[in-house]
Amino acid sequence: MIERIVKLIKAIAMKHHERNEEPEEEPKYLITHLEKEILMKLSDILQQNESIKSQLNKAEVEIVKRVGDLQAAIDNLTANMADVELTPEQVASFDAVKASAQALDDLNEDELAPVEPPVE
Repeated sequence: MIERIVKLIKAIAMKHHERNEEPEEEPKYLITHLEKEILMKLSDILQQNESIKSQLNKAEVEIVKRVGDLQAAIDNLTANMADVELTPEQVASFDAVKASAQALDDLNEDELAPVEPPVE
């Protein structure tokens, strides 16, 4: 986008240099044209951003639900297996499932931390 702006400005400057005249109306037209282009690009970016936010929100809901389902299943198994004797392999497998559920839960913070503005 910036390259296009620079090219347009150079083209107008060359045109005026060739004619040995001072620019009058063309810079106003150029500025108006560039403003319209920038606003159109900004509008496109905002639409894409909303689409991405919607997609992320949908994914978050699905992940949270799936983690909840897994945790409920683990809790149910844990409650039903209180008196069952497990082999070391079964315990290891069960612990791996619990660790996976916790890893999924950890993907999304329980409370969002405030976002710091970028330092310029």
